[in-house]
Amino acid sequence: MLRYIARRLLALIPVLLLVTVFAFIIVHVTPGDPVSLVLGEQATETEIQAAREELGLDDPIFVQYFRWLGAVVQGDLGRSLIFDQPVSRMLLQRAEPTLVLASVALFITVALGIPSGIIGAINNNRWSDHTVMIGALLFVATPNFFLGLLLIIFVGISFESIPTGGYSHLSDGVLSTLQSVILPAFALGASQAALVARMTRASMLEVLGTDYVRTARAKGLRNRTVHMRHALKNALLPTTTVLGVVVIALFGGAVVTETVFNMPGAGRLIVNAVRNRDFPVVQGAIIVVATIYVLVNLVVDLLYIYIDPRIRYT
Repeated sequence: MLRYIARRLLALIPVLLLVTVFAFIIVHVTPGDPVSLVLGEQATETEIQAAREELGLDDPIFVQYFRWLGAVVQGDLGRSLIFDQPVSRMLLQRAEPTLVLASVALFITVALGIPSGIIGAINNNRWSDHTVMIGALLFVATPNFFLGLLLIIFVGISFESIPTGGYSHLSDGVLSTLQSVILPAFALGASQAALVARMTRASMLEVLGTDYVRTARAKGLRNRTVHMRHALKNALLPTTTVLGVVVIALFGGAVVTETVFNMPGAGRLIVNAVRNRDFPVVQGAIIVVATIYVLVNLVVDLLYIYIDPRIRYT
C-alpha cells in the first residue's frame, strides 16, 4: 500500500509540470496587457515599458516560465500584479469560505444523493422511484446560479434568520457559519446530488440482479439485510468514482455560487484575477486546483480498498 501511494505521489510530478506549462501559456496568450490595467489609462508608453521591464514581462516567454517555475518549486506562487501581495497569502485568506461551502455542499450531495438512489432502486418502477428520478432530472437541468436566485427570492423572504448573502467566519461560531452557507451549499450541491442519485440507482439495480443477491434472498434474509449489507457496498464503487468528480465540480461551481451569494471566497478572487489579467493569481489558482484534483483521485483509489476488499494495490 505504501509503495503504491509513493508511486502515485511521484507520478504527480510530471502531471503538475504539464499543468504549469498549460497554466503559463494559456494565461500569457490571452489578449490584454496587465501592466496597462495596473497603471491606468493615464500612463504613458514610457511608464508602461518601464513597468514591464521591472516585472520581467519583456523577457522571452520560456525565460519567464522557468523563472516562475523555480519560484513555485520553492513554494512561492508569486505576487499579485494588482494588489502587490503574495498569491499564496491571498488564496489562503479566501480559502475558508470556499472550503466550507464545498464541504457542506458535498455533505448535502451525499446525504441526498445516495439515499435517493437506494430508494429508487429498491422501489424500481414504483411511484417513489418515479418521484426520485423526476426530482433528479429537474435538479440536473437547473443551473446552480438560477437555483441560488430562487432560494434567495423565496427562502430568504420566508425565513429571515437564514442569510441570503455574505459569509460568517468560523471564528464567529460554527452555527453562524452554517447559516451563512446553507443556501449557497444547497444551490451548489443539489445538481450533484441528482447525479449521484442516478448513478447510485443504476448501480444498485445492477447489483440487485446478481446471483449472490438472489441467493441471499433465497436463504430467507430480510430485505433490509440484503439491500444494505450485501448489495449496497458493491453498488457504491461506481458512486465513489462519481463522488471524486463531484468534489472537483463543487470547487468549480463555487466560482459562480460565491458571486450570486456575494461570498468573499477564492472563486470570486479567481474571477476578478481573470478579469484584471492578474497573471500570478490565475496561475497560482490553477496549480492549487490541479493539486487538489490529483489528490482527490488518489483518495478515491484508496477508498476502493475499503469498499471492496478484493482490490489490492501493490
